[in-house]
Amino acid sequence: MHPSSRLGRLTVVFAALIGLTLSGCSSKESKWEGTYQADQDSTMVIEIDPNHKAVFKDPSGNKEGTWEMSGDDKITIHGEMGSVDLFRNADGTYRDTMSGTWKKK
Repeated sequence: MHPSSRLGRLTVVFAALIGLTLSGCSSKESKWEGTYQADQDSTMVIEIDPNHKAVFKDPSGNKEGTWEMSGDDKITIHGEMGSVDLFRNADGTYRDTMSGTWKKK
C-alpha cells in the first residue's frame, strides 16, 4: 500500500472518530434540555436550553442563569439564585438538593 493512501485512510478514520465523539457529547447534554415543573409547586418551572442557558420561573419573576454538566447524572445551574444542583433520576425526572422533584412539562 502506498504511504499517501495509508495517510488518507487514517485521516478518514480520525475524522470519523472525532465526529462520533462530538455527537456523543451532545447526546449526553441533550437529555437535560427541556422545560420542567416542580412537583411540590406547579408555579415553579425550569427551562434548560441547548445553549447552556437556564431560566427559573416562579410567581416573583424569571431568574436567568447558565448550566454545566457536573457528571453523567448531574448538572449545576448558576445564576441570580446562586448555584443549584439537579440530579437525573432513573425515571427521567430530576431532583434538587432540597428534595424537590422536577418533571418534564
